Amino acid sequence: MNPGTIKTDSPLDVFLKVLKEDKYLEHITKAVKDNKKSIVIDYEDVLNINPNIARAIIEKPEEMMIPGLNALRLVMVDLELTTSPKPISELLPPELKLIKIPIRHIRYSNVEEISLKDIRGEYVNKLVTVRGIVRSSGRLSGKPYQYTYKCPNHRDIPPVQKLADDPVPICTKDNCNTKMDIVSKDTVWEDILTIQIQEPPETAKSSNPKRIKATLEGDIAREEIEAGDILKITGMVATERVKNRDEYYIKGINIDLEDKKYEEIEMTEEDIQAIQDLAKLPPEVLEQKIINTIAPRIQGYKEVKEAIALQLFGGVSGSRIDNAHIRGDIHILLLGDPGIGKSDTLNYISDNLAPRSIYTDGKLSSGVGLTAITSMKEGDEWEVEAGAMVLADKGLCIIDEFDKMKDEERDNLNTPLEQQKVHIAKASGMITLNSRCSVLIGANPKGGRLTDKPIREQISFPDTILSRMDLIFILKDVPNTKMDGVIADVIIDEDIEEEVYKKGIDAELLRKYIAYARQNIHPRRIEDPEVKKALKEYYVDARQTTGKNGDEDSPIPISPRLIRALKRLTQARARMFLREDIIYEDGAKAIELLEYCQNTVGMDPFTGKVDLDIMEGRPGGSEKKFKSIVRMLMIEKTEEMGSISWYSHSGEHREEVIDAILEESRKEGLAKVTRKMAEEGLLEAVEWKYSYIKEGK
Repeated sequence: MNPGTIKTDSPLDVFLKVLKEDKYLEHITKAVKDNKKSIVIDYEDVLNINPNIARAIIEKPEEMMIPGLNALRLVMVDLELTTSPKPISELLPPELKLIKIPIRHIRYSNVEEISLKDIRGEYVNKLVTVRGIVRSSGRLSGKPYQYTYKCPNHRDIPPVQKLADDPVPICTKDNCNTKMDIVSKDTVWEDILTIQIQEPPETAKSSNPKRIKATLEGDIAREEIEAGDILKITGMVATERVKNRDEYYIKGINIDLEDKKYEEIEMTEEDIQAIQDLAKLPPEVLEQKIINTIAPRIQGYKEVKEAIALQLFGGVSGSRIDNAHIRGDIHILLLGDPGIGKSDTLNYISDNLAPRSIYTDGKLSSGVGLTAITSMKEGDEWEVEAGAMVLADKGLCIIDEFDKMKDEERDNLNTPLEQQKVHIAKASGMITLNSRCSVLIGANPKGGRLTDKPIREQISFPDTILSRMDLIFILKDVPNTKMDGVIADVIIDEDIEEEVYKKGIDAELLRKYIAYARQNIHPRRIEDPEVKKALKEYYVDARQTTGKNGDEDSPIPISPRLIRALKRLTQARARMFLREDIIYEDGAKAIELLEYCQNTVGMDPFTGKVDLDIMEGRPGGSEKKFKSIVRMLMIEKTEEMGSISWYSHSGEHREEVIDAILEESRKEGLAKVTRKMAEEGLLEAVEWKYSYIKEGK
């Protein structure tokens, strides 16, 4: 069969024209040399030669695979990479498949992309490209690609090789008409991998993104594909029966693993010009506009919005000289009374401002958890499914209603939060997934409303998580006539609400501004001596009150961990203004925000000083000292009176002990101890020592 006589515009003719281009001849030769099992055809190349055949590839991908492989066989004969069982000119079209070639698959690139959520019945049996994030990845397994057959009655005839999907051959010798048997040891196998993908964070506009299963076969079924990866899959939309219903899935024929950057957020020249114009605004004007754009309907909370703005821009990740990872992502906890707008704020950031984010709600948790799980699927196959922090890799993980999340889903978060890796046991051993994301947590206090108790007594989750937070905000619902009026006006009056939004920046533009800054601006090093001096002096001066006179219970207001938080916040503020250089004002703002959090979260009620232990959920040194004083005086009084009855029967003796507690506390530097604190402390001490005594008896 002479290729030159093929009818013009036939699929075989078009594929021959494409594959005879120099780049494909090189591609085919190299594929055979490297023992590759597939080649990739650029869909645009087919489109440029014949739009009708290009459209047929989309509409009938399985049917068009036949002329594509036949053209490949003819080209490989020309290249002397294989041989034909008889002269090409004598082969009829159905006989072209008799030409044996090592390449099994033709794959396509540059097929038009559609959104995962747009997959509908109209796309079934058609070729599409979708982009998504791998939510779960199964174990690499095998699938028969080619069988070898022999007739059970005529062992003398040569074996017959057929693709696994072909019908079983029938022996025709001596009118045998018997189905041939498979020679198992000669079966040719092919890798297969099943994954589940969902809409990527930067395009998913709801907390329930579209998901779909995809199967990958041959050399695109790669073991290194893991949960959290972002990829494009080109494949045919198909259906399968699952629990009495038909569900869509994708039979993948090509994949493209992406680096997790921000190029996928489309920016026009006008967008970039608008971004650069914003950066030229006076710093205080731009900063206020950015703050005004963060959940505009939620009035107040200036410091919280400043912190979230810095979190969106982020510090700069890196590594130390010893290659240890340095986290650049900023973690924030909002612990606040119900109804003050925490959830609205988190949703607004996820839906409108974060270039890439994953939102999860503790009340609606899926059971996958925040990190990842392994589970056994049908057919005894292990599957790794990514949790929110893995899916949010290189973005922002927003966790609302954290207090309502199951304990097992909050456990073991310390390593992912700091080292930004998730280690999980799989059947074949340990695997590591990336969780390089900022985390923004919203939670309600234990008991429903905030009190004056230490933070550790108001949270229902592990207090170790507090030490991984860069900033912690306590948000009380406190009546304020002026602010309450502003809030009411914004909710009631649509004109006022519109004016509030005008004070900010268009949300989509700010989203692009943030993506542009994270992609292009990397203020890693602090070069300015003034900034270095300011951060160092703040750290050293804050610790000067620590451990005086050898007192190990003296409060520690700051640790090296918080110095790293200051550096991240400083870098983020430089990024906010598209600056590679870090200036004094960046460091000053970082210190201001940290001090604000320390003064609201870490204030020692006994001394009026900041104590890191309290801020990170541990009993402060002053609290330990106070309890020791109270218990000592209570025991002394009990020994003096001969019994504990003095506490419940003698108000005079009780007041005497309380006076002694106040006096001894002041001697020990606990200047902020009040009479009420002494009364409560004495009652607690009595109940601790004599549990049968109850208040009022």
